[in-house]
Amino acid sequence: MKQIPSYVEVVAATKKRAPSEILEAITAEIKIIGKNYIQEAEKKIGVIGNKDVDWHLIGRLQRNKVRKAVRLFDMIQTLDSIELAQLLGKECKKIEKIIFN
Repeated sequence: MKQIPSYVEVVAATKKRAPSEILEAITAEIKIIGKNYIQEAEKKIGVIGNKDVDWHLIGRLQRNKVRKAVRLFDMIQTLDSIELAQLLGKECKKIEKIIFN
C-alpha cells in the first residue's frame, strides 16, 4: 500500500457514520475528520474527542450556529458570505482561537 504524500491532506467526510467507524478511520491514520452538520459533529466529538485529529466543518454554516462551530471545529471550509466570515472572526477573537488560515 502506498503512503499518502506529505503534501496531501485527506479529509474523511463522515456523514452519518458511527463513532466506531470514525475511530477506525483515525486508526488508519486519517488526521482530518469532516462533518456536514454541527449537531452530528457535537455528538461525535463528545464521544471521540480530539484523538490527534482535526475536525473540519464541510457543510454549510448558518449564522445562528457560528458560536458553536467555533468551539467545535479546527477549520471551517464553507463560508458563503463576507458577513459570515466577519461573524466567525468575532467569535474566534472572543475565545482567542484561530480557526482558518
